[in-house]
Amino acid sequence: MTHTTKSFVQPAVNGTVDVDIASTRGFSANEEISISGGGEYQICKIVSPTCIEVKNCGGSNPAPGCAVASNAKVSPFKKHHNPDRGSVDVQRRRPTPGM
Repeated sequence: MTHTTKSFVQPAVNGTVDVDIASTRGFSANEEISISGGGEYQICKIVSPTCIEVKNCGGSNPAPGCAVASNAKVSPFKKHHNPDRGSVDVQRRRPTPGM
C-alpha cells in the first residue's frame, strides 16, 4: 500500500492518466488497484519508481474531470468469488451489484 503524492484529474472511462505515488514497489502492470476518492483502476505500466500509468475502469468511479486529491491511499483491489453468492468485494465486504 502507498499514497498519491500529487493530485490528478480523473480520466474518461477507459482513459489513462499518470499518477505520482510514494513508491511503485509491490505493484505491477495489469494489476487492479483502488485509489481513495478516485475508485478502481488497472495499472497499464510502471512509468518510474514513483509513477504509474492507470486506466479508469469506470463503474462507480467519480465523473471524468474530477480532481483526485494528493495523499490518497493506493492499494491492491481484490475480489473474492463465491459460487453460491457471486463475487464479493473483499475490500468493502459487500456483494458486487448484478451478481
